[in-house]
Amino acid sequence: MISSYDPNFHGVHTIRVTFMQWDYIGHVSFGIGGNCKGAELLDFTFLAVTLQEDIDRYSENDCQFSYDEENEVYTAVLKNADGDTLEVEGDECDFKGMAVAIEITGTGVKHDEK
Repeated sequence: MISSYDPNFHGVHTIRVTFMQWDYIGHVSFGIGGNCKGAELLDFTFLAVTLQEDIDRYSENDCQFSYDEENEVYTAVLKNADGDTLEVEGDECDFKGMAVAIEITGTGVKHDEK
């Protein structure tokens, strides 16, 4: 959770999604730039256009979240507090069903890609 949010901020917002099944959990974080803010950023449609090359640029991916373009499925390895793992796979709708939190965790200045 961020400690302060400027409603007039223009730059890159870091969005964190928490996936969960039973007591198994995983997270991904990624940046979103542009002229949007607040709840506009907390839309789950990011999977509709996500390819593996996009996932490779995520700033956090503690669950080996990936996309198999040939079979058009997402996969992840969720972990519980004991270190046990649960492998999950599915389409966009399945992962929507696993998402228990979507939050803005940071803001920053957009850097030009080289």
